[in-house]
Amino acid sequence: MTAGLVALAQPLEEGAVSIASPAVGYVVGLPAPGVVLVGGQRFAEFELLGGREPLRLPASASGRVVFVAGDGARRFGAAYGEPLLRLEPVGDVLAREASAAAESTTEGALVLRAPMTGRFYVRPAPDKPAFVKQGDVLEAGRTIGLLEVMKTFSRVLYEGADLPTRARVLRVVPADGDDVEEGESLLELEAVD
Repeated sequence: MTAGLVALAQPLEEGAVSIASPAVGYVVGLPAPGVVLVGGQRFAEFELLGGREPLRLPASASGRVVFVAGDGARRFGAAYGEPLLRLEPVGDVLAREASAAAESTTEGALVLRAPMTGRFYVRPAPDKPAFVKQGDVLEAGRTIGLLEVMKTFSRVLYEGADLPTRARVLRVVPADGDDVEEGESLLELEAVD
């Protein structure tokens, strides 16, 4: 499991859990209501003193998201102990499936990050196919999407000193048209020989 901050958990009535901010900072990319999370899973990113780290659930907290703070904002400021999520219990089978899915896309994955803040597009036009999709093998210089900043579109390329020459796409993180912050994950990848 990679490092990161661990959120605070407060037990509530009937097995529900309140997940709160572990510090003063900015929370980026909270999950939508209905998503099932399991203990130890990364569920957002946390900006603290100019750096960004994964924000994880405490190992003892699992459940279905029924409340999300921030009024739907992709990035918002949070105070220490401020509630971020409310989780309600789910069946063991559903929690195990969520855990397996989280581990298969997060553990050991390489990450291609947004070079700047903007709106990310996975396809060149609404009626065109995506630049990349899960399972594609990328080589240096391939376009993976577009970033729109002030009505100007820039190509985002597969490149970076910390990335292998060839990699397979495990997951495209943002949806088409999502706003992303500089440094946020765009693709999760695995090296290909």
